[in-house]
This record gives sequence, structure tokens and C-alpha cells, in this order.
Amino acid sequence: MTTADQLTPLFKPNSVAIIGASATPMKFPTWITSTALKSNFKGQTYLVNPKTKEIQGVKTYNSILDTPQNVDLAAIIVPADVVPSVMEECVEKSVKAAIIFSSGFREIGEKGIKREQEVLRIAKKGNIRIVGPNCMGIYSSEANLCLSLISFDQKGEVAFITQSGGYGIEISSSAMAKGINFSKFISVGDKIDIQDYEYLEYLYNDPDTKAIMMYIEGIEKGRQFLNTAKKITPKKPIFAIKIGRTKEGSIAASSHTGALAGHDAIYDAVFKQTGIIRAYDVEELFDYLKAYLTQPLPKGNRVGLLVGSGGVGCAATDKCAELSLQVPEISEQNKQMLKAILPEFASVRNPVDFTASGAQSLFTNTEVLKKLFTDPNIDSWFFGGFTSSSIAGIANIIEQFKPVIEKISSKDLLGEVKAPLVGSMDEKDIVKPIMERLFGAIFYPTPERAIRALSALHRYGKYLEKNKQA
Repeated sequence: MTTADQLTPLFKPNSVAIIGASATPMKFPTWITSTALKSNFKGQTYLVNPKTKEIQGVKTYNSILDTPQNVDLAAIIVPADVVPSVMEECVEKSVKAAIIFSSGFREIGEKGIKREQEVLRIAKKGNIRIVGPNCMGIYSSEANLCLSLISFDQKGEVAFITQSGGYGIEISSSAMAKGINFSKFISVGDKIDIQDYEYLEYLYNDPDTKAIMMYIEGIEKGRQFLNTAKKITPKKPIFAIKIGRTKEGSIAASSHTGALAGHDAIYDAVFKQTGIIRAYDVEELFDYLKAYLTQPLPKGNRVGLLVGSGGVGCAATDKCAELSLQVPEISEQNKQMLKAILPEFASVRNPVDFTASGAQSLFTNTEVLKKLFTDPNIDSWFFGGFTSSSIAGIANIIEQFKPVIEKISSKDLLGEVKAPLVGSMDEKDIVKPIMERLFGAIFYPTPERAIRALSALHRYGKYLEKNKQA
């Protein structure tokens, strides 16, 4: 049986039993139960709680053994010392997969390790695959299944594998607030059974997943992880944060989930070898994902800088140099084209500084922009250094022709421009959503973050090219 077959009952179950379901206010099992019942799961949900007859209008059962039909997936939310006996019942019921939310296993030391070994021994008798323990559950868009603390209301293209439960929930909430939505959420917890590489194996052929995001404290089965990641990254990018980079962080990771954090240099080498794009904080992780989900990959590392402020151009140039991105001059033909429409004091080299005076002439001339964004010397473009106040003419045009503009897409305006377009602009600027739609660009609060995102796209594109040639 393949990994995908083994994990199908986890992500596409026909039936789920929540063992330890509750309606007691402000209790963890209640939150999980409530979220599950609201998730419009396509299959059958059974609630197991011997102390009550119903929860939120749904009948409860004394034991999973009392449920009327087979159960594919068990969500176990009971005290840790009760988990072994519950697992025995799951084996008897022929459950195929289980999520153990309960804490009190390896993260508490020797006593917890013995407890998890017993649970695993019992599960293996019935070939039950286990998520967790000490986790925050899962979400699967294909099944409308949410067994976690928060609701994932809008389906997306990103699968998120996280070793931290609480922080993973926080990251997910922040991502959704920024428009990044999920195909899968997987809180792996202590990983007594299913390992990271097995989740990756499943996601490799998951049609709902376009990109994978990981929060890593430590990786077991390193060789299998390396080989699996190598297989996946040519098809789907993996963006990862690895914490425990410092001695103090490693100690914190160990006490949190019992993770073996390992030497950071080793992880760095593994990421480079497998094509995993590493981020060093959550903000960076989101920036990379947004760029990948909205922009094409650049063909090379040559960046054009189109700015209305010399200072922004300098900041972007510095960041390009820092990240080994080139800032070459644009083609002679495009220089002459810009000279014809921009003020004489504007710069037409690279950065192209159109100045506030030249903004309206430039951004209302789609033929000029098409030629510029397809310049043979440039692989990707950054633009910034302008706001609705500095290009008041454009803001007025937008306001006047808003109904018309709202029907226009970037393809209508620029045709088949294949270069990624990123920029910097204040999040609340009224021009930003219009510029995003008209030019298909993505904007960041600072030039540095925009260039950093371009660098991530370039690194992934370079890895794909190298992999093709190998």
C-alpha cells in the first residue's frame, strides 16, 4: 500500500468519530467539536461522549464501538492516560487513521515516551496511521473537513505542515487575513508515526495543492525527507521556516515537541540541495508565497527598477546587489522611447527614475509599458516610489473611470508580459488595488521586501533550470 493510500482516510475520510467531543464552554474539545460540525464535512460525523446524549443537536455515543457504521478517521481528544484504551477500541472498530490531540507524551520525558510507545504498539496491530499526538489537528479542503481550532472558510492552493500547533494556528490565521488560503493544514505534533516526508508524498499528487509551506522544529528520517523533497520541488515549491537555529532555540524546540533540532548548517545544506526556499521569519514566508502564487518565474537574475523616487531606486539597487541580482541598463531602444515622453531630468538607465512629473505620461501609456516590461535586457521588474498623492492625475483618472477600469485585467492592458512585476506601496493607498489589477503586480510595504520576494522567485527558477539539465 502506498503512502497516498495510507493517508487517504486522513484527508478524504467517509466517516469521522470525535472521541471526547464536548459542549462545555471554553474547553479545547468543545472548540474542536464546534469547528468540525460547522465545516460542512461531506461524510458522516459521530460524536463520542458517554456523559451526554447530544451535543449541538447531534446524537452522542458512549464509545466508538457503538457507532452504527465503519469509521475511517478518529479524532482523539481525551486525557493522555486514556489514549491507549481508546486506541484499543479504534483497532477493534477497524479505524484507518487517528489524530491524537492530547498532550502528555514525549514532550514530558520518559513517562510520556513509554506512553506513546504503547499507543503506537496498539495502533500498529490495526494498521492505524497516527497524526500527533500533541497537535492541533488537520484541515482538508477536498473533504470540507476541519478538525482544528479555527475554521478554514475559503479554499486555497497552499498546504501547510507545521510542527507547532499553537503557532501554526496563529500563522494560518495571519496568512488567511493576507489572502493566502489553504488546501491542507496539518499540525504534526510529536510525530510518533506519520513523518514529514510522508505528508509530502501525499501532497506530491494532491491536485488541490500548488505550493507547500512548512514550519519545522526538527526532522526525523532525514534521508527519506531529503529524497522526497528532491522529488517534489521540481513540481511544487516548498517554502520553509526552520526554528531552533540557535542553541537556545534548539533547547526550546526540544521542550516544546521533543524535537531533535539539529545543527542549523545541516538544514541549510539540505534546503539548498533539495530546492526548498528558506524563510527566516513569518513575514518573509508570506512574501515568498504571495509572489509565487501571483507571478511567473523570472528567466534570469536581471532586474529592472522603475521608480518615481531616486531614494527608492537606491534602496532597491542595494537590496539587489545584496541578493546577487543584477541591475543592468535597459535596451537602447527603450531608453530613446522613454526620453521622448519623460521630463529631461528623468533618468532612463536603470533604475529608470520617471520622477513624479513623468508618472502620468508613463502609466497611462500602455504601449510604452508593454515594450518596457518586455525589455530584452530585463527578466523581472520592480516599481515604486509613488503614491496616490504623487500621481494625483492617475488617482483622478481612476476615480473618474472606475466602472470601466474595474472590468479591465492585466492581460487586457499589457497582453502576454511574462516578467514578474513587484512593487512597493503603502498597503492602504487607494491606487494599490487598481495597480495590482491593471498590471498584475504584487505590492509590498518596502522596496527591500519586494526585491527579497523577487530573489526567492529567481532562486526557485534557477533550481528548476538546474534540475532540468541534471
